[in-house]
Amino acid sequence: MIPDSLRAHSDLVGKIYDCVAEPGLWPTVLGDLTRRYEGVITTMAVLEPQTNEARFASAFGDPVILEPLVTTYAPDMPFYSVIPRMELDVPVTMDTIYNLHGPGARELMLDSRLGREWFTPNKLADALCLAIVKQNTRVGTLVITTGEDRAPITQGQLDDLGLVAPHIRRAVMIGDLFGTRLNEGEVYKEILGELVNALFVVSADMRLLYANASAEDILRHGELAGAPSGKLAFANAMAQASIARCVAQSERSEFALGPRGINLPVGQVQRSAVAHVLPLQRRSSAGRVGEGAAAIFIAEAGMDPLPAIEALAALFGLTPAEKRVATHIAQGRTRAEIAIAQGVSDGTVKSQLDSIFGKTETGNQRDLQNLIRDLTPPLRPR
Repeated sequence: MIPDSLRAHSDLVGKIYDCVAEPGLWPTVLGDLTRRYEGVITTMAVLEPQTNEARFASAFGDPVILEPLVTTYAPDMPFYSVIPRMELDVPVTMDTIYNLHGPGARELMLDSRLGREWFTPNKLADALCLAIVKQNTRVGTLVITTGEDRAPITQGQLDDLGLVAPHIRRAVMIGDLFGTRLNEGEVYKEILGELVNALFVVSADMRLLYANASAEDILRHGELAGAPSGKLAFANAMAQASIARCVAQSERSEFALGPRGINLPVGQVQRSAVAHVLPLQRRSSAGRVGEGAAAIFIAEAGMDPLPAIEALAALFGLTPAEKRVATHIAQGRTRAEIAIAQGVSDGTVKSQLDSIFGKTETGNQRDLQNLIRDLTPPLRPR
């Protein structure tokens, strides 16, 4: 029997992935998040850092509170510069945002036009803040703002949102590949066929069911991927193994996929390329491109080069905590030094290392360091 908590997560994740093909569903998902975490309003946006212009935005909440924020005060938010210093998939409260910004940040917020004319009059108190995109050309956030009349945000609520966070990130990043075209009423399959980014649809055993024109070009050149015996196979062995695991997991459980299958480095032709794996098992639109287990989108990395630690986390599905430990390992720190730096016990670090070793199939810290070096772009086959 599936526990109610897991069923609730799974249902929410399914709705999140439905938003890739139908962006108009995002307000419904944001409404679910607002109620789940006792918020007042929820906003989500992907911006271009150079101009602060939104590539994508969606929101939910009382229009009396929401509309002035969207139309008037959003550009006055003083903390956009903090987003690159936030960890992906790690929700935080405003206290963390203030600390990242520096001394006097709370006062800066409350004394700003946003604070004086919108935040304080609407009796808002805090927020669950989540970085969903961190690239040279894109930054994205989700913010669930809470009111003064509710209890303080708990660590349990932050942890719960952290379970959903990678699924939001995956849906937003894949949705961004479409730009605004899905809002223009075009036929879904026509858009996929004309999509600049390559798209493959595969069965659970990687049998190729559909490839758009860009994907067909990749197969013809054969440098990045091919389809021997009708099965999609990437030239890099690590990428192939990771994508195959993600596709198989997509069929079993969308929720259990977690952070796996986002920004997977697959090598490079002209520029570094990454893959995003989207589960299709529950998608109503899946039949339009073949009844596949997953869709695999190929895109530019968005950061050049893709850092080795990010590549490691994407290939092997490391949690944010495991990624931090792997960063320390790459810097040559011992287990004891990592425990001190992280402010945790030696046993906690040992447990995290054991999990990392298991996911990466490495036996010790030296093997892990060698693997990280192998992931330094361009991605080298093992």
